[in-house]
Amino acid sequence: MKLAKDKEIILIDILSNENLSKVVIATNKDVSSLIKNLENSDIEEVSILPSISKMVDKHSDIFVVMDDIEISEVHIGTIKNLIS
Repeated sequence: MKLAKDKEIILIDILSNENLSKVVIATNKDVSSLIKNLENSDIEEVSILPSISKMVDKHSDIFVVMDDIEISEVHIGTIKNLIS
C-alpha cells in the first residue's frame, strides 16, 4: 500500500523545512516516493521501520509514526527518550 499523496506532501514540507539530519519513519506502507523527494534535502539518514519496537536503539532528530502503526503510551515514552 502506498502513502497517500496528501500525507506525502505534508511530510515533505515538514521534513524539508526543518534542520534535520536523521529521520525515522515507522510504517509498513511504500514510502519510496517520499524518500525520492527527500534526496535533495539536507537529511543524511532516513530509516524506515515496520514497528515501533524496532526503534529501541534508533536515535534521530524526528520520529514519524504513520497511521498504519499502532502506538501506545509506552511507545510514546520510548520515542521521547530517544529524542532527548
